[in-house]
Amino acid sequence: MSSNLRRQAVSAAFWLSALFVAMAGVIGAAIATGHHVTFDVVATLKAVAISAAFGLLAFIGAKHAPRPARISASFLLLWIGGVAGGIICMVGAMFGAPFVDPWLAVADRTLGVSAADVVRMVVATPFAPRILYTMYFLSVILLFLTGIALALLGRTERLWEFCASYCFCLLGATVCSIFVPAIGAFDYLGLGPAYSAYFPPGAGVYYLSALQTVHGASSVVINPFGLQGIVTFPSFHTSMALMTAAAWRGDRYLHWPMMVWNALIILSAVPIGGHYLVDLVGGAALWVAIFRYGPAWAEGLIGLRRQAAYLFVRNPELT
Repeated sequence: MSSNLRRQAVSAAFWLSALFVAMAGVIGAAIATGHHVTFDVVATLKAVAISAAFGLLAFIGAKHAPRPARISASFLLLWIGGVAGGIICMVGAMFGAPFVDPWLAVADRTLGVSAADVVRMVVATPFAPRILYTMYFLSVILLFLTGIALALLGRTERLWEFCASYCFCLLGATVCSIFVPAIGAFDYLGLGPAYSAYFPPGAGVYYLSALQTVHGASSVVINPFGLQGIVTFPSFHTSMALMTAAAWRGDRYLHWPMMVWNALIILSAVPIGGHYLVDLVGGAALWVAIFRYGPAWAEGLIGLRRQAAYLFVRNPELT
């Protein structure tokens, strides 16, 4: 295994583990503060069985069928990472932190461009509302297809870079949503009455019913197949679009199509996802952090592991 491949694999494993540690911590904090968190037993058992099946396929095929094993492993990581992230933001919303929309709106004005400006531009462009709506909700499918395609093509280093970015950005976005929740620009700025007729149903506000159900609630029932993304700041769709575009950088056929497609997904995050412009900046900053510094952080983790192993070899009484 090359050093770069090892760094990316370590990075993906570490940030996936951090997601689950954060999930356990949020659930523990909710229970400790008197909230009730329960799981839909049948749905949870199904999710565990599916995860175990993909994990077993990845483990068994690691030596004899590495390509199918990578496909299983990448699908498993993306799926269970998404489940952990969904649980973090849903349970975290129970703490009922005050909405920060006034601050996000002020930040937008500081940028000089508001969410309302973007919405007006979109509705003035023929067919744009419908196209952006479709692209926004296809973005998750594109994410999974990218992971599977990278595994099929044998681009293992790029695959684990992609998975590490996914887990890191999901962790950052969902944890932030606990402390800085928001109802979103479309609702807070009152854009619905003027512009909702131009968009398909649910555009800009599709997540609001789920957010209102869990925000400040005393109890929640978790269904791994029914989790709803309720993060406004930072925009995870922006992070997701950037990591997906980066996964295809340098590809002879898909580099530019993926750049254009994901640029439109980022644009769609405002009118369809209900985001402020500053949410997009936050989502981009998350991705830039892991893309730029992820390998160095992973190298640091590898170094710590080596030091720990050396320490235990020199001092066997510590074991």
